[in-house]
Amino acid sequence: MTSAPEGGPVTITQIVTMVIKPEREAEFLATAREFIDWVHANEPDTLVYVLTRHASDDHTYVWVERYKDHAAADAHRNSDRIAQALVTVRECLAGPPEAMRLEQVFPR
Repeated sequence: MTSAPEGGPVTITQIVTMVIKPEREAEFLATAREFIDWVHANEPDTLVYVLTRHASDDHTYVWVERYKDHAAADAHRNSDRIAQALVTVRECLAGPPEAMRLEQVFPR
């Protein structure tokens, strides 16, 4: 994984918010940790890939993802490994996730 979280003109940021069923939270966190480790080891064009917990909403987690470019974001989204992780994650969700995909404007 590169270390350039500031990005560039084609950098893609994705923010995904998920509310997790309380009884599935430990399973979700174990899957997330394993998957994050895999991304850091295998996706060099992923600039940032972290899971954060919402400060005031119990069981709400926010993924912050930054990719070098559209190709890196698409490669991540279409990987077999993410498909495997999502099987477990979807079972842990209390409702549909909310996602926002952003394209960087400044700095370039």
